[in-house]
Amino acid sequence: MRKAIQKGARSKKARGAKQPSRRNEHLRAIERAKKKSALYRIIRIARSIDEEAIRRASEGELMELRRGHLALLPHLDAEGTRITTLAERLGVTKQAASQTVSELEGLGLLERIPDPNDGRAKLVTLTDAGWERILGGLEILLELERELSRHLPRGGLAALRGLLDPLDDALSERDADAEPQPQC
Repeated sequence: MRKAIQKGARSKKARGAKQPSRRNEHLRAIERAKKKSALYRIIRIARSIDEEAIRRASEGELMELRRGHLALLPHLDAEGTRITTLAERLGVTKQAASQTVSELEGLGLLERIPDPNDGRAKLVTLTDAGWERILGGLEILLELERELSRHLPRGGLAALRGLLDPLDDALSERDADAEPQPQC
């Protein structure tokens, strides 16, 4: 019996022994997967473009906007969106979405109006100044697009748009609840 206990102890000891690190192997596998993944590269490029757009916006009249503010704006429907819907789309609490909306209201970019379908509810909509800021932000993105298109072969930007359109459509269809709503 004593041998069985000792054998069990050795097994536990052997299991607890440090294995040689496979860190480098994992890192190489991750790098190979990143190079294969078109979506990873799209996310990486989008992050870089986002950072540059925010940098440029901070130099102009959009400087009071933070990343959290900018994250909310694409989730607004043109005719207005309830706070609860914004919170769901952003993956935050209703209180966090309401705080961001309040900050943007303070900047004069958003307003809360009565929901015509439910007198108890409010819709968050862009003000005229908000629409102008959206257009200003899109101008920054278009400027970046023109600059980056110089690194593509002739017709590359049009080809890229042609590839993105069906992906955008497929994702919009997947995300649409009942009836798609135009977004800002």
